[in-house]
Amino acid sequence: MTDATTPADREKEKLKLIKLRDIAARVAGDVWDMEADQDGIHVISRRATGEQVKILTIHHEALPDEQDLVAGALDHLFFFLGFVGRAVQRVRELQAELDRLIGRKRAENYGFIAKSLCEKTSFWRFLETRGIDGVITSRIAAETRMKGLLNISSKAELNSDEAARKRFFHLRADYYTWQRGGLA
Repeated sequence: MTDATTPADREKEKLKLIKLRDIAARVAGDVWDMEADQDGIHVISRRATGEQVKILTIHHEALPDEQDLVAGALDHLFFFLGFVGRAVQRVRELQAELDRLIGRKRAENYGFIAKSLCEKTSFWRFLETRGIDGVITSRIAAETRMKGLLNISSKAELNSDEAARKRFFHLRADYYTWQRGGLA
């Protein structure tokens, strides 16, 4: 399902929301009541200034739902804006949580980085220069050699053990130096 609204539609919606917020700010503290007489049902605004004004008359033919909708417009406005405000705040909180989780996942996935290195034959050749265990012929042999050099039993330790992670960073830096033809 796609969003059928265009950027122009969203801009119009944004302007309407701004207008409603401005109105709400101006009528904050007002209270609307209903009074009935032979002419109809009157919506009376008791303004925050103390003034009381008849702002509209609803004819007797209006259905109860129509009366409630019109007479409750002020309460509906504040409910709607409060709901939108809470929704916007919750979306921001969820986005921040998602950003934090994605950032942490990317920053802490050193086990995956180590696994990726162990899949490269150039890393195998580098590891062969470290230790006396001979030729490396597979990813598993490369992982075993790397774990031995880092003194870890699992690549997952790179995500949780800061000392192991530092050893991995040094080993990786040596590998990059070795790749460039330096003496690592």
